[in-house]
Parts: sequence; structure tokens; C-alpha cells
Amino acid sequence: MIRLRRMLVVVTLMGLMCHLARGVAEEEWPQFRGPTGQGIAKAHDLPVVFDDKKNVAWKVAIEGTGWSSPVIAGNQIWLTTSTDAGHSLRAICVDRAAGKVVRDIEVFAPTNPPAINAKNSYASPTPVLNDGRLFVHFGTLGTACVDCTSGSVLWRNTEVQLNHKEGPGSSPIVYEDLVIVNCDGLDVQAVVAFHQSDGKIAWRATRPGPLDSNPDFRKAYSTPLLIGRFADPANQSRRESRDFL
Repeated sequence: MIRLRRMLVVVTLMGLMCHLARGVAEEEWPQFRGPTGQGIAKAHDLPVVFDDKKNVAWKVAIEGTGWSSPVIAGNQIWLTTSTDAGHSLRAICVDRAAGKVVRDIEVFAPTNPPAINAKNSYASPTPVLNDGRLFVHFGTLGTACVDCTSGSVLWRNTEVQLNHKEGPGSSPIVYEDLVIVNCDGLDVQAVVAFHQSDGKIAWRATRPGPLDSNPDFRKAYSTPLLIGRFADPANQSRRESRDFL
């Protein structure tokens, strides 16, 4: 039932976005909660009532489960999904105009995915688009970069290991040459930045301050929000600053 419900919601939202694109300025939606990460769009006079037929230009079924939001650049709509009980983590590209799946890429194939909350999925973090590349994050199961033109996986990184308990939920953001992810689990509480070019870890900042004695209250699923420059470039501390959270 969860799987079916997810498929219907996702395809209806994608069809609605395709329909809206014809009536408003072409605005890309490259990350979780939009261009600014605040859930703000320039569109106006949008339909407030729709179902599987009304105000929907097309719909397409997506296999598997995933709570990630779609991201949009040009004529491409990307989202993530998981199949085979988390043993296959995938990136899906849908043609924005035609409403057809044009790429279905297996990014990771975990042999032993950890248990998650039944209300969550293995593909809950929303990917982020930047300069023709898609950055996907599946929490402790890995972070990767996909070329949006060829569909090739340019790099994978599984170095950041943590116990989410409930499964992954934090979405990545990009800043200059970095992909930044929040890693808050029972055992690990840190922010990690990867180089966009090769996926190597650029820096890792452990969450400061005292932690709750109950590990269950140490975990979190928030997405970073960039609110200013990392630091004053003059003091050469951009890689070490935590001011962006």
C-alpha cells in the first residue's frame, strides 16, 4: 500500500509541474525546497484543485519507493527511488515535455541495507542539480554524481557511515565546488562536504556542544540552508567554518 501511494503522488505532482511550466516563466527547481532552499517560487495564479485528470498534462508510473522530491533543469525532471527492499538505489530522469522515463540508473546496489522505519524509504533525500550534474545522497548508503547528459555515474562515495535508525532523510546542497550533506545519526553528528569534481571529502565538521544522554535524541534529518558566505576568505578558514548552517 505504501508503494502504490507513493507512485500515485509522485506522478501527479510531476504532471502538474509540467502543466504549470507552460503558463509561467521557465524556472528551474534544482534542489529540495527550490532555488533558495526556502520553498519559495515565482509562479502565481496556479491551479488549487487537481486530480488524476484535471490540471494534469501527463502522468507516469515510477517503480519502487522513495520520498525524495523531484528536481528540474531544462527539459529534465530527476528523482530517486529504491527497489528490491533497498538493494537497488536508483536515479530516474523523466522528459518534462513528454512525460516519459528516459533514464533509469542504478547508482548503488547495497548487499545488506540497514533496517529503516516502515514509514520512511531508502530514497528520501532529494537530489540536487548543478552545472549538468545530478548529486544524489542515500545517507549511509552513499553519495554519488551522475552526468545528466550521458547518464554515467561519475563518482561514488560510501565513506560516511552512520546509524540513521529510521533511515536517511537529509538532502544535499551545493556551494561553489562542494556538495554538502548533514549526517546526524545515533552515533555520528557531523556536516560533510565533498568535492563536486571527484567526490573526495573536502572537510568534515563535527557538531559542537553537549549531546543528549539518550542517543535517540541525537539524530536529526534536517537539510542544510546556506545563509551567507562560509567565512572571511582573508583568514583562509572557509573550509573550517560552520557558519553556513
